Amino acid sequence: MLIRSGGLSFKEAILVCVISVVVLVQLGKLYPNEITGERYLGISSESLVQTIPANILRDKPLQAIYFNHIQPPMLDSVRAVIAFFWNPSHGSLVQFVDLGLTRLYIGLFGVLTALLFLWILKATESRVCAWVGALIWMAHPSPLSMSFFLDGTFLSSFFVSWMIFEIWLISKREGSVSRLIIVAVLCFLTRAHFQWFFVPVLGIVMLFVGVDQRRILLGMAILCFVVGLYCVKQYMLFGSVYSFGWMGEQLAGSIWIEDVGERTNYDYKETCGGQTIIRRDRCEKYLSERYPTEVLAIDFSYPKGAQAVSGGYNTEDRWWLSQVKTRIAKQVCFDNLGSCIGSLWRSLLQNYPEYWVETWDRRNQMVSDDAGIPWMGISGRIVRNYPWFILGAVVILLTVVTGRWRETEKLPILGVAVMPAYVFSITLLGNNYDAFEGGRLKFLLEPAIYVFIVIQVFYALRYIYLGSREEMVVRKNVTPRKDL
Repeated sequence: MLIRSGGLSFKEAILVCVISVVVLVQLGKLYPNEITGERYLGISSESLVQTIPANILRDKPLQAIYFNHIQPPMLDSVRAVIAFFWNPSHGSLVQFVDLGLTRLYIGLFGVLTALLFLWILKATESRVCAWVGALIWMAHPSPLSMSFFLDGTFLSSFFVSWMIFEIWLISKREGSVSRLIIVAVLCFLTRAHFQWFFVPVLGIVMLFVGVDQRRILLGMAILCFVVGLYCVKQYMLFGSVYSFGWMGEQLAGSIWIEDVGERTNYDYKETCGGQTIIRRDRCEKYLSERYPTEVLAIDFSYPKGAQAVSGGYNTEDRWWLSQVKTRIAKQVCFDNLGSCIGSLWRSLLQNYPEYWVETWDRRNQMVSDDAGIPWMGISGRIVRNYPWFILGAVVILLTVVTGRWRETEKLPILGVAVMPAYVFSITLLGNNYDAFEGGRLKFLLEPAIYVFIVIQVFYALRYIYLGSREEMVVRKNVTPRKDL
């Protein structure tokens, strides 16, 4: 049993971690960048629209993180820590930061694989299933590719997977509320999916999985303090309680306000688009001709401290435009709620098929169609059929629950499902007009999806095997009746 062999399970998890890191490193060497001949990096963290330039993080790390309004601060905090150890003898600062982030993700690849190993092991009580599941995950193109893609997706996926695992453990009376609150805080500080409205969702989850009232109140108090403190800081500095500086663009894109979209209106792009607005007065004139003047009146002034660390898209122009677009989106929905709901439905219909596309970056030689790892073809077919695998896994789960209806607690099962459903729902509204990064955003839940499918497949195979054995035993013990 797992309880008696916990020490051995932990040692096996460490072994899984080491093996997965070795596999990833060796595959990286076998499939280098076809141009440079060095290890492939999918995208530089410096080139992201969400990140602050590395030189600012190096020179003014605390000030830059404090005045960050474009995204939650975790990724840039990690980059700032890496930049702290840079000196000119290491070469380019940007390359040094990217290399440090790559090494971190390689390590997290190992830790994530070990976490999935323990998850499968605890759920199935089968070491064979856990090892097979871990080995398949090590070869899965999605984590292999995303571990070399230097945005915040891999880091976010790790925290989301840990949080869902912790919720599942609590539903089995094995988890820790303290660990759950810690990883919830990390999710809030890492991914824009987790804004203040995530807090009550987690409270409902804790209630459903059977956490007692005292621990719920204590956990919620700690989480509310951290989230509230950050939201108050954001509001006092920038007039918004959100940690996501693209909120206005996201809202306008999700409800298809096309006259303020860079992808949908050339005039708007010319006057208000780009990293820096060339002439604010022209942009204001463009917007005032289409929307009430009071919508454009921003009561807050951009902090002087933020101006000192402006860089990339973390600038006054982008802050101002996001504020205005947020007000425009609210005004549009207030004036015509039906049209707003219809536009959201349009976004959902567009995004759902795109969500299930492959995660991997085909520019990476490791996962390219022509010269990548040999199992790319079958991997693509499996991933494209994820919805059917999930449906089959749900049918198996419902069959098991129905068969043990009286002794099965229903609320914990629902509680475990709430958090993936929350992440999935937020993701499906993550489009900017017709642009939606399906596949990459799917990776936030892909480890949990993978574990769920593996566990239910194990239960199905065990049921078939045990059922056939029982049938054989019954036949063997039946004594043929003599004819009278």
